Amino acid sequence: MLDRAAPRSYKYAPRRTLLEHELTMYRSHEDHTLNLIPGSIPRYPYRKLNAKESEIRLFVLYPRATSRTEDLRITIFEDVLDGEREKKSDAFQALSYVWGDASDRRDITVDFLLQGMTVTCKLSITVSLAQALVHYPFRDNHVVLWADGICINQEDREECAQQVSLMQRIYSKASMVTAWLGPEADNSNTALNLLTRMGESIDVDLITSQMSINPKSRWLNRSSMESGYTMLLLNEDFNIPWDGPEAKSIEALLNRPWFERLWIRQEVLLGDTRTVLLCGRSSITWPDFRKAVFVLARKRVDDAHPRMENWIKRKHLVSRIWTHRNSSLRALMCDLRDAECSDPRDRVYGILGILPISSTLIVDKIQPNYSKSVTEVYSDLVIADLTSNHRSDLLTECYTSDPTWSPSWIPNWTERPKLPVEVLENCADGQSAAVATISSDRKILSMKGKFVATITKTWKPLKSPSSIGESLDASRLHTVVAVKECAQRVGLNENYPTGETNLEALAISLSGGRSVDHLTRALRNQYHRTNAQYKAFVEFALEHADDPVAIRRSCEGPAGHNGTIGSASAILRDSMIITKEGYFGFSPVMALPGDRICVILGCMSPMILRPLGNYFTVVGPCSIHGFNWGEALLGPFPGNTTFIWNLSGPHGGADPAFVDRTTGEETLVDPRIDWEVLKVDRREDAFVFRQMLDGSGTDYFRRPDAEYFKTKGIELDEVELK
Repeated sequence: MLDRAAPRSYKYAPRRTLLEHELTMYRSHEDHTLNLIPGSIPRYPYRKLNAKESEIRLFVLYPRATSRTEDLRITIFEDVLDGEREKKSDAFQALSYVWGDASDRRDITVDFLLQGMTVTCKLSITVSLAQALVHYPFRDNHVVLWADGICINQEDREECAQQVSLMQRIYSKASMVTAWLGPEADNSNTALNLLTRMGESIDVDLITSQMSINPKSRWLNRSSMESGYTMLLLNEDFNIPWDGPEAKSIEALLNRPWFERLWIRQEVLLGDTRTVLLCGRSSITWPDFRKAVFVLARKRVDDAHPRMENWIKRKHLVSRIWTHRNSSLRALMCDLRDAECSDPRDRVYGILGILPISSTLIVDKIQPNYSKSVTEVYSDLVIADLTSNHRSDLLTECYTSDPTWSPSWIPNWTERPKLPVEVLENCADGQSAAVATISSDRKILSMKGKFVATITKTWKPLKSPSSIGESLDASRLHTVVAVKECAQRVGLNENYPTGETNLEALAISLSGGRSVDHLTRALRNQYHRTNAQYKAFVEFALEHADDPVAIRRSCEGPAGHNGTIGSASAILRDSMIITKEGYFGFSPVMALPGDRICVILGCMSPMILRPLGNYFTVVGPCSIHGFNWGEALLGPFPGNTTFIWNLSGPHGGADPAFVDRTTGEETLVDPRIDWEVLKVDRREDAFVFRQMLDGSGTDYFRRPDAEYFKTKGIELDEVELK
């Protein structure tokens, strides 16, 4: 299977005894300084790189003798990133790996030219990197490589910052990216064989999440037994027995530390189809791997699985890797909370190369600088998003449990939540442009928004910390009991402020706004339910909350309550809140009576703010029916129009759109906005555009901003966050 590690087009011819002519073309190393001690081998002396020329280091890995594969010999040389070498199709390969224990190290041999002489030195690298080089393919040939543990002087913080800023270009230019998962163990060969079988047998549209069988797959054109087993593996309803060797091997593989590392996301995504995952001597291409994990992520986990909760979280962590560039910046930062990095500043610096398409302007505003504090670096990202994208969505990432963290408007990405936190994307701000002013000491963030409600009651519907690890029957029972309690507390016979009944509002709230009624057809799947079905579920909960048998029976069949219970259980892990004005909803944070709900320009979700003298502290986001879809700023929808999630947004994924329920016509432009007032001349300043049917031209329109709302007579509040 090793031959899969190298695309067939790459053929590495034996090079001259270490490219002596080639190396002298780059650098003679005359400015190296060596401390020579008689009888000892000196340490490799790193030369200062020329940052203005985008200079990097590469190294040649020499052929490894079969009898002494542990003996590693390399030559390090400097090169310009956009120089002649990088114009060649096989310029260099890049390595992606986990550092491991930084204190667990070994020496390797480094040869380099010094004033016309070949000098032998030693270089200390981590054992993890040494293992990757020992197992690296093409052991009979010279290979030119880039790996941060060798090519960056880790003791020079200035160089680290400068080289980090080049990482996107390095991995984009590499002819091949090899991801080293670690040595063979826990039947890893079996796992890679199964994943290859699955990945080669399907095609996946990663935008629409649609899967189709690949009829040309070699696994589907073998014996009926072989092809039948492959089809079983691809069946979402077929669970590979969790206690069998195959499932255990896959679980062990995905639980390897490499998948937790934050930096690998940038490395493999930039390598894209040129990326290969290597484990021991076996490998799988990145495209095949991500398709296989796409299937695994959709499979329901066996109720008897003793590690159910951890396995679900792990599948989610791995399956989200390739979605980062098609998500929002906020969703990217949220996804990476569970990723590991040794320096917390890398939670910003490690994602600059894979920012969503709509956020790429941020890169020019952030330069890696490891002398800055963590809060400075995080505030740099928030401010860059405000000034480049005119968005304040990162406020929804502010829900820290650390009372010493300050200011409250800067997300605490150093903190890993004990339980999964899912912030539902909404459109509370009417897709408006943020207006922000930051004090000179960066402590106060002043924004425009509208206070809409005051919280009077809050509680946790699901009393247990997590229902994921419970038996399915117990989880369903707890969910139904929690729904009954919510229904009784809000009073279903009363009318909601929007004009609906509280029953209708609770049904929409339990769906998270993702019912069939609010999804374009391409986004619906078998688990989505209508608003009417959520209403029926609430009524069912009131009558049968103490009847486990009735609950089990209600989940049978394709139209059963299993879909509504699944959605409701995720929502009910949050806190429920009720306001003085009669609104209610859910939040991943615990609010207090007296907290205010505010719709802030540029922020997708309503925010819970806590009064603090003349200022407010950010408590966290919430989801409140009646505020989620821009009603506070734009008013109700006209006629028979309503809000939906559509695939035509700028991220390539689900984004806000609107549908006329009478005609079925969908549009990306909010019918409540007077777009003619927002017309601009340049495409660069536009949020949406309108192309004339007669071909006469294109009109561009900016986001609604504070000036727009003022002309429409909508009074905004000054919101000062501390």
